[in-house]
Amino acid sequence: SRGFVKSAIGNHQEAIMDFNRSIAINPNYIDAYINRGESRVKLGDFIGAIADFSRIITLNPPSPENYYYNRGICHLSRKDYLKAIKDLTHTRNINPNYFTAYYNRGCCHFELKDYPAAVNDFSLAIQINPQYIPAYSARGNSYIALGEISKADFDFQKVKELEG
Repeated sequence: SRGFVKSAIGNHQEAIMDFNRSIAINPNYIDAYINRGESRVKLGDFIGAIADFSRIITLNPPSPENYYYNRGICHLSRKDYLKAIKDLTHTRNINPNYFTAYYNRGCCHFELKDYPAAVNDFSLAIQINPQYIPAYSARGNSYIALGEISKADFDFQKVKELEG
């Protein structure tokens, strides 16, 4: 599909039109939904992207956790934290080592002011990937919100150490 080329060069609106044509010909063409969803994300059309990622999931793709994750990130971008948590939890249930799912779920908990849950998710992300700087920083901010300053200081020191 020409849509792949147009998407690759950043012409997302035209790419979406090409993906629409491909989907009209074959409503089960997973790659067209994937790329249309990604183009929609780049254009800030999170509702459209959510619809595409939802359709992909119904088509039983390989690695479905990626589409639950992408849909969760779209919900997070729309500040629909509860839906994001649901999708990111589903991601984690399929692939327990998907550390960015824990991180982003922690971000949702933080926004909902559930700081203990945020600390837990950021800690799980760190456990899986001890080099993931954003998780230390976010956990440090969660500790501050909980009034646990010494734990926050540890995390911020770790950020400085990892940044070199």
